[in-house]
Amino acid sequence: MTIKRVLSAIRTSNHRASGHRIVTAIAIFAFAVIVPLQSVLALPGDYTWQQAETNAAGDTLNWQAVASSSDGTRLVAIVYGGSIYTSSDSGASWTERASVGQRNWQSVASSADGTKLVAGVMNGGYIYTSTDSGVTWTERMSSGQRNWQSLSSSADGAKLAASDQSGYVYTSSDSGATWTEQAGSGLMYRNSIASSADGTNLVTANLYGSIYTSSDSGASWTERPGAGSRYWNSVASSADGTKLVAGVTYGGYIYTSSDSGQTWTERTSVGLGFWASIASSADGTKIMAAGGGWGSSLYASTDSGTTWTERVPDDRWSFISVASSADGTKLIAAQDEGSLYASINSGATWAEHTIIGASYWFSVTSSADSTKLAAVQRGGSIYTSSDSGVTWTQRASAGARWWNSISSSADGTKLVATDQYGNDGTGGYIYTSSDSGATWAQRASAGSREWVSISSSADGTKLVAADSTYEVGAYTGSVYTSSDSGATWTQRAGAGLRDWASVATSADGTKLMAGTGFREPGSFYLSSDSGVTWTPVSSLNAAGIWTGMAISADGSVLVATDANGSDGNGGYAYISVDGGITWQQQTSLGLRYWSDWTDKSIGISADGQTIAITDPYGSNWNDWNGGYIYITRDAGATWQPQSALGGKQRPSIAVSADGMHIATAEYRGYIHLGEMEGAATDTFILSGLPSSAPAAISQSALSVNSDTCYTINESSVEALGNVGVTSPEANVSIIGGLAFDVTCVTAGGSAGVTITLGAHYPDLSKVRVYKTAGPGALTDITGSITLSNPTVSGSTNTTITYTLADGGSLDEDGVANSTIVDPIYIGILGDAATSPTIANSGGALAATGTNLWALIGAAGAAIALAMVILVYYVIRQRPKGHL
Repeated sequence: MTIKRVLSAIRTSNHRASGHRIVTAIAIFAFAVIVPLQSVLALPGDYTWQQAETNAAGDTLNWQAVASSSDGTRLVAIVYGGSIYTSSDSGASWTERASVGQRNWQSVASSADGTKLVAGVMNGGYIYTSTDSGVTWTERMSSGQRNWQSLSSSADGAKLAASDQSGYVYTSSDSGATWTEQAGSGLMYRNSIASSADGTNLVTANLYGSIYTSSDSGASWTERPGAGSRYWNSVASSADGTKLVAGVTYGGYIYTSSDSGQTWTERTSVGLGFWASIASSADGTKIMAAGGGWGSSLYASTDSGTTWTERVPDDRWSFISVASSADGTKLIAAQDEGSLYASINSGATWAEHTIIGASYWFSVTSSADSTKLAAVQRGGSIYTSSDSGVTWTQRASAGARWWNSISSSADGTKLVATDQYGNDGTGGYIYTSSDSGATWAQRASAGSREWVSISSSADGTKLVAADSTYEVGAYTGSVYTSSDSGATWTQRAGAGLRDWASVATSADGTKLMAGTGFREPGSFYLSSDSGVTWTPVSSLNAAGIWTGMAISADGSVLVATDANGSDGNGGYAYISVDGGITWQQQTSLGLRYWSDWTDKSIGISADGQTIAITDPYGSNWNDWNGGYIYITRDAGATWQPQSALGGKQRPSIAVSADGMHIATAEYRGYIHLGEMEGAATDTFILSGLPSSAPAAISQSALSVNSDTCYTINESSVEALGNVGVTSPEANVSIIGGLAFDVTCVTAGGSAGVTITLGAHYPDLSKVRVYKTAGPGALTDITGSITLSNPTVSGSTNTTITYTLADGGSLDEDGVANSTIVDPIYIGILGDAATSPTIANSGGALAATGTNLWALIGAAGAAIALAMVILVYYVIRQRPKGHL
């Protein structure tokens, strides 16, 4: 028994009249103290969580921007919705700066020596500064909460400039301590700002207009119409501010200036691009530009933009940011939803730099027993575990792809995964494995499509997949099924051509669900014949974004989440317990922006009772820090937020068949594993209560074991006499009864009950157990209980074992209200009533298995330690409302 379970029982028993309960518990501490103290906080029915150490390369994070010191040794990289990372060895190793938190980081800049850093948060955040290369950070509230789009720094880090996405330019001359709104900059949409080394010359561009420059640290601004009115997206400056370079997005060119922006030259030789970022050497001769578009690469110039050379570190994803050392030799480039790459020879060769730990996890799946897990990275690899997540193996044979969804057979041997976009952005393939992920086969027969969701039957033979392809002004996606583990596929036209977002299947593959996403909301279909025919669900929101779906093993319990609602301000989760005929709106969860970008946001146990749903956005869809996981263990009757994990973006969750184990994938983070705490036992010994009942009753012990109803209400326990009650069977003598209440943490929960009588009745066929059926009347429930005569420590006692359910037939109040009321009576047929063997004379119940006074003696040395732990427990009381 662990400390947490002992304490959970003591918690409601330590005021009882009987000292037996307390002393017995203290004695247990003598051999239980090796359990970590943090376990005290977990109660039965709770899920305890641990971070899985996948050793996965975190090279698939949603990198947003990078910055470099002048010598290229000190680097800083930021993740949108994630962390800040720094390197002091030109990118060879990286350190996550967790102290500043995970935020919607949008822009970052560095002083020349790399010690002073400044980072800005998008979506109503602050600016943060560091003076020790990112070790510690200061929130600059004086900057105000804005959509900080771009930042620049002088060489000494004193003069900073920041652009509010659709507002003014703000400047600081004291390293970010105070900020000045530069109204002369005008209100406009700026994506980029750059500074000269001394901070006096600034350049910025209007996304929908002209380029502007300032020669007085932002106090006044001059429009530079020579470059034209274009979709300007990125700018860079030489150290003296004379040589400028600017890039156009939406398929435009790069432009350069050698006279501080007065005149400009269009550089057509580099070609049209979606220029996301531009970096310049101090003298302005070496330029590196990030293409920004799908599958784009980097382009380098060594003659101030006259000629260009394509540099291709990796053409899988788009490059969003690039930074350069002062001499232009050392470069750092970041991919949006990809990797970090570094070069020490002006881009001639590149090295991919990985960060062990956090990654861009997107989907996770589990075998029925939770021992075999599989997870996919967005733009990365597939990883599998065969030991419940303790160790992980990267499955390189599957390739690095835009993995979107993964599903597993019940035994974990058959896996199926979807590549949403492929390497060119036009669509990928479905991949299957029949050896738990060791090898993979591309299923070309399904076609190259924008696969967004896939689900597998329990045996892995029947698959259903959703496609959201867009062609010629319309969505042409279909639902496809396979009955041979993905070898061949059938397009199910009955569901229609739509922007499908999610699918789910029952264990046998016959009952299917399919829903459309945010680009074409409102379609929700069910099939009961493996996809041959489909029926629309018209009773739910006609504008729903149905991107979360799950089905119990037998297809009776269906779960779906609507990310839209009736007005676009979030929707509800819905549960059906009759195969989709009727639906219950889960109003207790509130309106939320349920995941509108991945289909694996709901996990369900085989019986449909345990359901876990991830909320990726919390109360604000702009807050990419995310919301909680919500879990029900009674098919939606009650829900508990998993606040211990904090608010994170978790696009995927998987639940084992028995509901005891959960795996969840954190977007730009980690995989976490949850395990439900097992049942606890609470025992009450009646010998400490005043009673006139016979010894068989007054010397009995009551015990309940459960993970939902495990607390005996001490004030309710009573030994009942036999006055005023009559057996419904002739020749049966009522010897007395026992009344007690059990408190549940979940309405409708259940508990196993064991009553150890203070007597031994050798002939169990003559023992009767009754419930009350009105004043003085009893009804026989002997057929619903188990009688036994176990011998413990040489003493034999008759035990009565049965199960109570809150609101069930044996609950006296008949209501699922978190309290079970259970008075019972014991009767004996014939002569056995007058000649029982009375056990445990002197009050020492053999059913405890331990001599009470021996326990007291053995516990003496442990009392002090027990008191310390009890004090610790009182201090660390669990928050109200936790599961």
